[in-house]
Amino acid sequence: MIQYQTDDMIPTSQRNLKSGWNFISVTQGALGNSLNDLKGNCDIQKAYYYFKEYKDLDLNMKLPSDMASHGLLIKVGNNCSFVDGSSDGGISPPKLPGNSGAATSGTRETGYVEETTKCEDSDENNKNILGIISYHSNRSLYDNTFTDECDYTYWNEMMGVSYRVGVVKEGICEGNSVFKILAIKCDEGYVCRNGACIQGDSSLAICSDSDGGRVVSQKGKVSGDRSGGEDYCFDKSFNGGQGGSTSTCSGSNCFVYEFTCANEDSAAELIACPNGCNNGACN
Repeated sequence: MIQYQTDDMIPTSQRNLKSGWNFISVTQGALGNSLNDLKGNCDIQKAYYYFKEYKDLDLNMKLPSDMASHGLLIKVGNNCSFVDGSSDGGISPPKLPGNSGAATSGTRETGYVEETTKCEDSDENNKNILGIISYHSNRSLYDNTFTDECDYTYWNEMMGVSYRVGVVKEGICEGNSVFKILAIKCDEGYVCRNGACIQGDSSLAICSDSDGGRVVSQKGKVSGDRSGGEDYCFDKSFNGGQGGSTSTCSGSNCFVYEFTCANEDSAAELIACPNGCNNGACN
């Protein structure tokens, strides 16, 4: 048995695969796409997903919303790169500096576009508010959600923003028919923190924890530099003793995965819940 775990949920398009077997995590941008949509120049020979046990993955199956953050095991016949999920299965190239449009207005297309039958944006395209977009893609059987987030690496470099300032990856609705993710600069005197532009400078801490730290009695969500996570219950008796996430548990095998901030990024710790766990918090 080989077990693999990572805190670093980098975009699919930034994952370089090596010839042979590879572990990858399903990111938000991959949802609603098949591996054939995302394969780029990869020669995919076999693919498996994990749910209680490894199962064959149809290369034409659209990845559903409940597969976010799950692991895939993929065998490729060459060193290669995936692409981001978009309406054409590729990623849109950025505009050159000096061009009119998105580059000069502080906004760029990230390449993620979904045709939808429903799209609702809680912050109504306001970069200064953390928004959650609920949408139903034409390519998925399930409703999907996207939460605005900060990008401190890829898009801020493209837009000339310093590392600790970041840019907002803002989900927007165009009516009920299109969902997009844009990369947007914050105004002068603002920085991106926890998915929104807030007043401040680069000295502000990047990582935030909604429950204030190592508080197991409250479900919290951490947003860090390169990764984040939401507290969840964990039952060690699942999967033949390997354990697995659950909405509720009790007894000696019941724990909570508590996410906290550590050196501007997220860290997770498995903590026992003697009185049981419910919805990401110890009773």
